[in-house]
Amino acid sequence: MRKTAKQAALLLVLLAMLCLLQGGALADEPCEHALSDKTQVDFTMPTCSAAGSYTLRCTICGNEEVYAIEPLGHTFRDAYVIQPSTCSQPGQMMQECEVCGQEQVVELPLAEHVYGEWSTMIEPTCAAEGVESATCQECGAVQTRPIPMLEHDFGDAVVTVAPTCVSEGASVRVCAACGLEDTQVLPPTDHVYGSWAVAQPATDHSCGLRIRTCQACGRTDSGQFYPEGTLRRDVSAYESVTGLQRLLADLGYLNDATDGLFGPRTEAAVKAFQAAEGLSSDGIAWPQTINRLAAAWQAAAPGLPTLPPPQVDAEDSDSEELPCCFIRTLPDGEEELLFCPTHAILHSTVEALLSAAADDRQRLALLQSARKLWEAELEAQFDRYRALLGDDQQDTADGMRTLYLVSLQTQEQSWSALMPDSPDAVLQNVIDSLTRKNAEMCALLYTLAP
Repeated sequence: MRKTAKQAALLLVLLAMLCLLQGGALADEPCEHALSDKTQVDFTMPTCSAAGSYTLRCTICGNEEVYAIEPLGHTFRDAYVIQPSTCSQPGQMMQECEVCGQEQVVELPLAEHVYGEWSTMIEPTCAAEGVESATCQECGAVQTRPIPMLEHDFGDAVVTVAPTCVSEGASVRVCAACGLEDTQVLPPTDHVYGSWAVAQPATDHSCGLRIRTCQACGRTDSGQFYPEGTLRRDVSAYESVTGLQRLLADLGYLNDATDGLFGPRTEAAVKAFQAAEGLSSDGIAWPQTINRLAAAWQAAAPGLPTLPPPQVDAEDSDSEELPCCFIRTLPDGEEELLFCPTHAILHSTVEALLSAAADDRQRLALLQSARKLWEAELEAQFDRYRALLGDDQQDTADGMRTLYLVSLQTQEQSWSALMPDSPDAVLQNVIDSLTRKNAEMCALLYTLAP
């Protein structure tokens, strides 16, 4: 019985709290007694549209408290469309309460316009936007939107202020449609330097200094330059480096492949050779270093027959009777080359070519042709030389060829530096060197022939 009373009291408390949460209001002033001392005497359930009530009576003083409960409100759902919406007139929808069945009419939102294609009303220009419009096919409503401006139709730029090597310039281009001017800044031009002038000549073991002057503003530019024929790390030609490496390897300074790449190992080998020769040990193969290296290699070449061409008396000068090329000493001490029949023909051909030159340009071209003739003959003689040697001397023979070619290249670069305006004189020196080397090889092959 006590448990039931407690449950009833708890229910009263919950109902009272629910009433207050629902917005209920007291019909009479409450007494001061606790809610647990009051009992329910009346309860009216609220509906969708009518309010309810809840009455409590105090068991101590008999006071009654009446709480009003607000209506629950309708729960409407869509029932059917009375009138569909258009893009100009809202429609109507009938809704019905799910609890009590009461009906109400609500307004439907406007339908979207059905616009046609966009058409241009105002053409855009490079100075103003255009306008285009579209019309609703249902109601005739019109909407508009802007058309982006066109790009300017600029013509070619005209230089108004010419740039120089010390100042910027300016150019202007004009729009053909609206006349707008667009000015652009032109960067300064490059300096117009003249030819390099040697301020301090290079030596065979050090760089020189050269200067050039801008012909427009007088600015000077200076820089070091290496003597011709210098080989150094990461910047030298493959063929020249290969020859250098072979000489270093033959002399025991390089224990690596002769790959034509001037890298750290080749640089270290050059430093070691320079230190052994008492030279500045910087790892750069200066002309001085290359000449010393060539001399050391020539002195240490193992078992290589490099006899000089034989000397002949002045009266023995008939080329057709000579078995090979010779050097004849003249009464005044000068030397003269005497050619064997084969090389006499080649020499005469070269002389005939050079005598046919009509001007300097033709002479330079013929000198190039003469050089190629003597180079081809020298290669053929080196091939015959290798064929006469044993297998164990092939690398040494190749080194002899490389030594001469490296030496000739160094000499040619030196002649070019000394005679920059006389390329024909440089070529003539190269041809003289090739001619003498061919004569020496001819005599050497004669001495080795079985």
